Amino acid sequence: MQQTITAGDHLNIRVFGEDGLSGIYTVQDGGVLHLPLLGLVDINGLGVQQMAELIADAYQSARILKNPDIRVERLP
Repeated sequence: MQQTITAGDHLNIRVFGEDGLSGIYTVQDGGVLHLPLLGLVDINGLGVQQMAELIADAYQSARILKNPDIRVERLP
């Protein structure tokens, strides 16, 4: 079973082909992330795979990226 992401978690978010959008992010209070070009994204209660899909959909819906390939890893 996949662990859910919570406030204070550190995440390595890799957007393939877009180094400027990739990096290590910390989940803020309320379960939100501040991501480049998107702003605040609510990821409260999601697992890493669900979060990768949500971020990919957000970049695609905002017409920032076409077919984004995103990987998320929860860091210890």
